[in-house]
Amino acid sequence: EVRRYNLEHAEASRVEAEGKVRAEEEQLKDVNEQLRKENKAIADLEKELSRYATLVFPAASSDDDSFEVVLRAELKAMRDAFEQQLAAMRARLERELGEHDAQRREQLGQRETELAALRTELDALG
Repeated sequence: EVRRYNLEHAEASRVEAEGKVRAEEEQLKDVNEQLRKENKAIADLEKELSRYATLVFPAASSDDDSFEVVLRAELKAMRDAFEQQLAAMRARLERELGEHDAQRREQLGQRETELAALRTELDALG
């Protein structure tokens, strides 16, 4: 009865861990999609800004202190910060996947040991 409880508890833990991994994978997928959209929006804004800058500030296009250059730097900084957040989430997901695999291997080993013990008991009874 205790072994059955332990097996059920281990299975519940495994299912819970797999659920967490799936949730993290979904979150990572959402973040990747958001990054893709943000990169596209930034690229579109940069194109639009470039068009307006050449119309409004024709001489400023070669000036390093121009509005366009400053805005591009700000957009790049925002993109870099977002990519750092994404990298941190990816690292966390990889770490959690590794922990999940270790837990799963440990639980599998425990189940195999318990199964061997139960088989030994069954052989002794039979």
